[in-house]
Amino acid sequence: MMYNFSFRWGNPKLLLNPLVYLCITIILNSLIVSKKSFGQAPSTSLVGRVTDVDGREIPGVEIYTRESARSSISQKSGLYNLNIGKSDSTIIFSKVGYIQLELAIGDRKVINVKLQREKTVFNETINLGYGSGSYQEVAGSLVQIKPEDFIKAPVSDFIEALSGRIAGVKISSLTGQPGEAMDVVVRGANSLYKNYSPLYVIDGVIVDNIGNVTVNPEEISSLTVLKDASLTSIYGARGANGVLIINTKKGLPGKSTISFNTTVGFQQFTNKIKMMDSYDFVKYQTEINQQKANELYNRASLNLSDPLYNASGRTLSSYKNIEGIDWQDEIFRSSPIQIHNIGIRGGDKDTRYSLSGSIFDQNGVIINSGANRYQGRATLDQIISKKIRIGLTANYGRYSKNGYAVNGEDVSNSTNYALFRAWGARPVSGESNINLLDYAIDPDYKTSPLVKYNPIISIENESKTYTTSNLLTSAYFELDILKNLKFRSIGSLNADRNRLDIFYNSNTPGGNSALAANGAFRYMKSKYFTNENTLNYANVFKGAHSLEVLAGFSYYNGMRELFGFSVSNLPNEDIGIYGLDEGLPYATESNMSKYSFRSYFGRVNYDYKSKYYLSASLRAEELPFTNNIFSYSPSFSVGWNMMAENILKGSKIVSTSKLRFGYGQIQSWAYEPFDYISTFGKPDAAFNGLLNLDGRRETIEQYNIGYDFGLFKDKIALSLDVYRKENVGTPYLASIRNEGLEVSLSTNNIQADNFKWTSHFNVAFNKNKILSINNTDAIYSQVGSDLTSPLYVSKPGYSAGMFYGYVFDGIYQVEDFDMTGGVYILKSDRPDNGSPRSSIQPGDIRYKDLDGNLSINQDDQTIIGRSAPKHFGGLLNNFNYKAFDLSVLFQWSYGNQIYNANRMLFEGNYSNLMGLNQYASYNDRWTAEKPSNELFRTGGQGPTGFQSSRVLEDGSYLRLKTISIGYAVPKRHIKSLYLSQLNVRFSAQNLFTITKYSGLDPEVSARHSVLTPGFDYAAYPQAKTISLGLHATF
Repeated sequence: MMYNFSFRWGNPKLLLNPLVYLCITIILNSLIVSKKSFGQAPSTSLVGRVTDVDGREIPGVEIYTRESARSSISQKSGLYNLNIGKSDSTIIFSKVGYIQLELAIGDRKVINVKLQREKTVFNETINLGYGSGSYQEVAGSLVQIKPEDFIKAPVSDFIEALSGRIAGVKISSLTGQPGEAMDVVVRGANSLYKNYSPLYVIDGVIVDNIGNVTVNPEEISSLTVLKDASLTSIYGARGANGVLIINTKKGLPGKSTISFNTTVGFQQFTNKIKMMDSYDFVKYQTEINQQKANELYNRASLNLSDPLYNASGRTLSSYKNIEGIDWQDEIFRSSPIQIHNIGIRGGDKDTRYSLSGSIFDQNGVIINSGANRYQGRATLDQIISKKIRIGLTANYGRYSKNGYAVNGEDVSNSTNYALFRAWGARPVSGESNINLLDYAIDPDYKTSPLVKYNPIISIENESKTYTTSNLLTSAYFELDILKNLKFRSIGSLNADRNRLDIFYNSNTPGGNSALAANGAFRYMKSKYFTNENTLNYANVFKGAHSLEVLAGFSYYNGMRELFGFSVSNLPNEDIGIYGLDEGLPYATESNMSKYSFRSYFGRVNYDYKSKYYLSASLRAEELPFTNNIFSYSPSFSVGWNMMAENILKGSKIVSTSKLRFGYGQIQSWAYEPFDYISTFGKPDAAFNGLLNLDGRRETIEQYNIGYDFGLFKDKIALSLDVYRKENVGTPYLASIRNEGLEVSLSTNNIQADNFKWTSHFNVAFNKNKILSINNTDAIYSQVGSDLTSPLYVSKPGYSAGMFYGYVFDGIYQVEDFDMTGGVYILKSDRPDNGSPRSSIQPGDIRYKDLDGNLSINQDDQTIIGRSAPKHFGGLLNNFNYKAFDLSVLFQWSYGNQIYNANRMLFEGNYSNLMGLNQYASYNDRWTAEKPSNELFRTGGQGPTGFQSSRVLEDGSYLRLKTISIGYAVPKRHIKSLYLSQLNVRFSAQNLFTITKYSGLDPEVSARHSVLTPGFDYAAYPQAKTISLGLHATF
């Protein structure tokens, strides 16, 4: 069932009933208060102070007596003054988010109390833009993830560990190769052209290049995802795609602690695709070209007069007893993975420090691929005086990945892909004395149209190494100007160094072309300086009105430099990349670009009795490459905490009931500042003319309505969010709308002394729709230079990147033809397939004739599918039994389709190439003796390059993403080793997947973009990882 919205967000009727109820409730509360105050007996005064367990004052606490319901409210200092009567004997302290406290008054005149926060799902302290607060005070849409959950996954990238854990945030692997960045989309892509990745904020520092910044998952203390514009607009244009706020671990007062974690394991890939064996392969070659096949494989079957005839040679039946080479076994491998972390933290009441380091090393499951990471981090926080605090942070990381692209845009020819070579390689030679494993190039296929390279030798000799180093440093200064007025300034420097080395020798496809042995070198460095200054004022008036005002100024400066060259005809292959100076240069590049901008921002938060919440923010941001032209991003949100109403206050059943509404507009840059890099540091003329950088910008408008509901102290916690996000005000680009529903459900199933079980479920429905495209009716996108028809269309009224092509209509059968003179002639009332009617034979592929003219042409192309899922989500279960714990995470996607382009080559051979092995499934192709309506006959592929629904498959899947079993060694066994904690953990990642998809992996995608999603061709599959870890604290 398709998810659809038919109402208008701007219709005030949508909120009429809650607002009417809100007004009625306020009036009734006023009457109740008046009634309580009327005719009260003479009283005496009871005073005191209300603080939390750390001694911080709590304003807005309601203090009342059980007997007469006399009441008061604590002030900003936590002080209260309550008039009590002679009959009053019990006093109650109550505030939403805190455990209610009842005390006997006795003869006391002063009662000071400390309230404890309720530890529930909806009462956690969370990170927000430029501050923090309780979830109860927030009316926008956000999610906070517990680090102890996602660090159980044996992965290098914390983003990968988040997959399946957050409603509305789709995280997937694109290429699947070790070291490649994950794809993160929050509530659908906002643009057809721009980057749709979210913004990352690490310890208050805005980070644009998260792919280069090394973040050790073990170092994360909290992670919050801001999803709607009422929360993200405070970050301006860069917050248009959502914001991930990360806080890292800091030092704590007390005795220094040393933590050491080590994980070792292995990865493997077992979901190989079955290929034709020796007999089936040679039989298939005979059907393509019997004479050529007999010359290569069956010389005993040649004509006696043929000079290659060999009476003692092989025939087709000979290959039934000859075991062929499974090239997948040769290039796939079980590979080791290891992760090591060490940290030292400590301090006193004034000085806190933290030092940490990590090592990650991974060999890929395909030979000559892998990645490694080295990272170090240091923090220092110092209290100078009661009013002044300073801090320093430095994070350095070096990341390297190697291996030729299994898939990707940098491969120009489809036959150059590593998996193409493995799948397409011959399993057997026609000569008994030839072992194909020993030859760099197949001796029978040395010339065009198909030069067959040894998959093992070519992959091992292709060198592509990408290395990046990053230094992220920051320093902050905090000053308490007044008790309620604080100033904070933070400055950061983010510097990258990136190097790419490429080398192809003569044993590789890239080194056996017109360029001969060749290589390339590219070096890019960048640095970004940021300074942000904020003033924060917070106060409570009359114990009921809480006000917080934030004002800030931000300055940003960025610079990139790029140098590179490519050379050919290298005379000395043995020295590899270090011999580039001896080659012939054929391409050079040298570019530089820099830009800067400033921003002004502010936010006001208002809270009335922890019952009604209002927040409004605005950011004014200077557009790069313009002269004082600003974009503006306003937002507001309102929240109603129904638990503060008398009807629900003190309820033993309902623990949370909060209605939220948020609205925001984010004026985003209509271009990426570094999209075009020119020699003189300015956008080139073509780019400037296209976008006309006169201050035009696109506006992302978003509405969000949410409801949080909890039962039995949030043992059952439900969060619902309905949103609409629309790209408006871009007449020269495209307007896109995303709307959907997000559901998160957490349950505390069992809480016994020795056994605990909690569950966390999330699901998201997102519908993407193009509203308009400038200057064109539709955008057609083609994938691959050897495919003659476009595979995608993006047009108004539909989702972006819809699959487009011909509708597969089975296979022509004998009854579709007339027999004339011993020749099959297609009946006149049957449509052709784009080939001349006279050439079409039984067993050929057939397409639907949509226009009814009995001829297949471009007018018969139509939308054939969609890559966007109907819904996606995850289910996490955590179990604890005594010292054991078990965590199981399932992830799924439903309703999406994948274009399995591998089947065009390996399940039908659309180019009809000799020597190209096929999937074993093609053994069931159409034959006169065994007709098929799914797989065409040998040579029956029709016109070359036609894209059709034949290879479009259901990409839905359910994956056991992570399973982890841990054991905490009892302290009595480790005390003598000076250990305070010792845990042993077994973990597995991607253990199994349930799917109908016939490819290697339903999650990865080659050539992925908003316009070309869901395309699979020779993609690097995600591996299964098994690991054992040891976590010790001294």
